[in-house]
Amino acid sequence: MTTSVTATFDGKVLIPSGKVDLPRGTVLRLRVELEGPAQSDTKSLADLPACGLWADRADIGQTPDAARQLRRRVEKREDHAK
Repeated sequence: MTTSVTATFDGKVLIPSGKVDLPRGTVLRLRVELEGPAQSDTKSLADLPACGLWADRADIGQTPDAARQLRRRVEKREDHAK
């Protein structure tokens, strides 16, 4: 069963915003996604150190074209897990 629940963390426990239909003591696997804008000092992707990393490489070409070529090569691999 998979469901989505909004909750608030009080420093110790997660408090759901509504009723959760599960028996007490049920073990869960949680995936936490913060609501609202991500907290970061970075204003733009262009501010990241990796931005422009391949700018001087002639073997890569334009980024969208290079990404498409790489994706095609990976998809053709016979040992590629599906």
